[in-house]
Amino acid sequence: MTSFFGLVIDLCGGAGATARAILDVIPARARVVSVDNAAAMQRVGRGTLTDHRLSWITAPAEQLADHVPVGNADAVVCNSAIWKTDTAAVFAAVAHILRPGGRFVFNIGGGFTGVRHPDEQSVRTGPSLNTLIRQIAVRNYGYTPPLTAPRPPRGSA
Repeated sequence: MTSFFGLVIDLCGGAGATARAILDVIPARARVVSVDNAAAMQRVGRGTLTDHRLSWITAPAEQLADHVPVGNADAVVCNSAIWKTDTAAVFAAVAHILRPGGRFVFNIGGGFTGVRHPDEQSVRTGPSLNTLIRQIAVRNYGYTPPLTAPRPPRGSA
C-alpha cells in the first residue's frame, strides 16, 4: 500500500472550498496548493482558510507545470472547472508534475456538456461523493477518519 499524500494540488481552486475538504482528510504532514487564475476568489479564500498547510498560486491551470516541480505532486484535484480550461494543455501539465502512480481527479457535470443523464432524474440511492472519497482514502491510503464530529460549515451557528 502506498503512503498517503504529501502534496495535493487543488487545480482551479477558486476560493478554496475543495482545498478545505482536502485539508479535512489529509494527514497533518501533507500540504495543499490551490492554483487558480482568479486572484479575487483567492483573496476570499486566504481570508477564510488559514490552515498553514495550504498555499495559494495565482496562475492559469495551463501553467501549472511552471509552478510545481516535476514529479512532485501526489494528486491533482480539479472540482468542477476543468471544462473552463484548455484541457490538452492542462492534462500535459498535470502529467508533468505528478509523481509516478500519482492521481488526477476531475469532474464535469452533465449540465456543462449539455448532457442529462437518467440518474439526474432520480433520487440518489448510493453514497455521496465525499463518502466515496473518504472510503478510497481509507482503503487505498491508510487514512484514519477523526474520532470527533466534523466541524460545521462556515457561517452556521
